[in-house]
Amino acid sequence: MNQIERIYSKDIAFQECKRFLQRYCPEDARFIPVASTSKGAWLADREEKSAAICSTEAATLYHLPILYRNIEDHRNNTRFVVLSDFENRPTGKDKTSLLANFSKSRKDLSRFFRRLTNAGITLIRIDALPVKSASPFSYKFYMELEGYSRDARIEPVIKEYGEKIQWLGSYPESV
Repeated sequence: MNQIERIYSKDIAFQECKRFLQRYCPEDARFIPVASTSKGAWLADREEKSAAICSTEAATLYHLPILYRNIEDHRNNTRFVVLSDFENRPTGKDKTSLLANFSKSRKDLSRFFRRLTNAGITLIRIDALPVKSASPFSYKFYMELEGYSRDARIEPVIKEYGEKIQWLGSYPESV
């Protein structure tokens, strides 16, 4: 570690591994943010005295030796998803992920929250994602709801909001 001059990764990965980096990295090491952790691995493979914070898969793909594993400050910070063309079966303890675009009307988001509450649907998580558009302060919202998308409470809400809601998937809540 004391020979490393540059570390590549996604900017958020540096924040998620702050304690490790403070403890083990040389003080003069440069942290260089890149578009993805895989891109960081690719760069580290091509430059001497470089390293990357990346997945095991990226390290293997680019033939990088894995010096340390599980270096994140908090184990549950990072989530990875599997994208596919199939739909999971309901388990009885599920979550549903949605992407909501309420950028045309600021009132739509509060109306949507009221609709969820009135339907007895629990909102587990919401993240605002900035949208590049002509109007400033436009956002899409990533949301996780308690329940399966075809549940009698959730399905009508998704249909009611039509194109403003993009269903991403339903899956066991343990995921």
